[in-house]
Amino acid sequence: MLPDHPVGPSLLSGLNWWGAQVLRHASGRPWLVGRWEEEAVCHVSAGENGLVLLGRGDVDPETLRRRIARIRDVEGLDGVLRGLVGCFHAVASLDGALRVQGNLSGIRQVFHANVSGVTVAADRPERIAALAGSDIDERALPLRMLVPYGPPWPLKDTCLWRGVHAVTGGEYLRVDPAGVGATVRWWRPPEPEVPLERGRQVIREALFDAVSSCGGQNGSVPTSFDLSGGMDSTSLCFLADEAGLKFSTVHCEAADPANEDAEWASRCRSLIGATEHRVLSPESWSGFYGEVSTPDRHGPSLESPYIQVSRCYVEHLAEVSARTGAVRHVGGHGSDELFRTEMTFLNAFFRQSPARALACLRRTRANRRMSPGRTLRSLRAPAEFSEWLRRSGETVAEGVGAPEVGWDHQAKMPDWATGRAVSLVREAFARAAAAPPATFGSTALQHEMLMQAQSNGATVRQCSRIAEPYGVSFEAPYIDDNVIEAAMSVRLEDRVRAERNKPVLAAAMAGIVPREFLERDYKGVGNRDMYRSLRRHRAAMAGLCRDSRLTRLGFLDPERLRSTLFGLHPSLTSVIPLQPTLACELWLRSEAVEKRLWPRE
Repeated sequence: MLPDHPVGPSLLSGLNWWGAQVLRHASGRPWLVGRWEEEAVCHVSAGENGLVLLGRGDVDPETLRRRIARIRDVEGLDGVLRGLVGCFHAVASLDGALRVQGNLSGIRQVFHANVSGVTVAADRPERIAALAGSDIDERALPLRMLVPYGPPWPLKDTCLWRGVHAVTGGEYLRVDPAGVGATVRWWRPPEPEVPLERGRQVIREALFDAVSSCGGQNGSVPTSFDLSGGMDSTSLCFLADEAGLKFSTVHCEAADPANEDAEWASRCRSLIGATEHRVLSPESWSGFYGEVSTPDRHGPSLESPYIQVSRCYVEHLAEVSARTGAVRHVGGHGSDELFRTEMTFLNAFFRQSPARALACLRRTRANRRMSPGRTLRSLRAPAEFSEWLRRSGETVAEGVGAPEVGWDHQAKMPDWATGRAVSLVREAFARAAAAPPATFGSTALQHEMLMQAQSNGATVRQCSRIAEPYGVSFEAPYIDDNVIEAAMSVRLEDRVRAERNKPVLAAAMAGIVPREFLERDYKGVGNRDMYRSLRRHRAAMAGLCRDSRLTRLGFLDPERLRSTLFGLHPSLTSVIPLQPTLACELWLRSEAVEKRLWPRE
């Protein structure tokens, strides 16, 4: 995405992308350069105003054209873009200025850098890095070793390419006619004031529209849907059926014969009009951590480490989806974080309604076997964001303890991280805490809900990148902008109900999803699959230790990691810390990264 600036043509010639499509500003200078499918782009113009939506959407071009004809600057796009259905990048050119934004969850994220004196943006950081001649910033890599999900915001948006910056969902990049770029906050979370009766209808409509948009205009885009058997994926499948989409379903079978998800998936399948149903048996793919055994076999390099370490599964799923004719695969990512009532919610609810919150907390304490001390700590008011961030940095090496209610997850360094890695992480936290940006929302709950949506969005974004060679993109309707806003607007007291799993989602889906599915209060877990994969690939993991790229950089103690690999794991708590480290190690071995860090080898 190039600014309307005289340097634009020379930047275009420097890209050297064979077969790239080019859209131009009203001035004739290059504006958008890339490759995209026809159904994934909506381009409208009115005089010198131009707007392009890239991604999945359900938008009437003529209505959009009339709306942009009335605006005079990029700030005026707030009212045009808010409320549009779908998940897309929005790129506008108005009177020489450029506005580029992704969606709230970051499935469509924006990266930018200064190249030849002007700000250039892209959907992938390595593309700008190549244009600018940027190298890998290895000092930022230890942040990605943090357990369980990497660093909290704003550190999570630290780019691993020098001079390249990420735009957080909820902000947009504005580039003025001189080519100078700056980020602007356009989004604030809604206050939780909507009663359930109205809120459930808004959520139902937003989710229905999001699912419908996965099928494109008139439902003509062939789509596959995940059908795990849980409430999230089941609801999406019933919505797809209600919308009249042409879709197939895919179920990943668990290794544990006691897991009942397959039975629930079968029940759902018998009630919907899916054209085809595929079952992935545990034997049909190499299992979690499979890419560790074949680190050089896999497709496109990723912008950052893929923390799930399930690339083999994503590739297999994309291949199976493509065989059904699908070009989009839809999953239930993000529903848990929007509709479950976790500790930060209970803390916020306690500040509003202590008596009702204590009753909920008693149930949570019993289910999680929480000690009295931990229960009391969970009721403390969260510290100010800057203080919370500072303390989080100071305690990154103290080991995983009882979660503290804060503004995001508690991030800890694994035992095998070196002192140098820990020091770099602490320094990064201290810098961020010294000049923290404004949080997304006045409460920790509002901010955390968006951060969790963005964590899921990063996973979906990387899944789409992995699935590219198969011609499949991954979609997550639960974290479309309109669905996030609708879920966040429901009153706190309406988000809890005794013995009911995700009561707000259940209320929204009543009448579309049969009651028996909404009343299921449990879902199968994949513990046996994880242990099975660990046994299968443990030797390959140990092999990585012998020639570890993280060790070369001084971030990993290979003996301590090897000791953990071959130790006892009575629960998955001791296995999960392996994932970020393995993800970092594999990322360092990807082609795009290796040739930057070790070009002579």
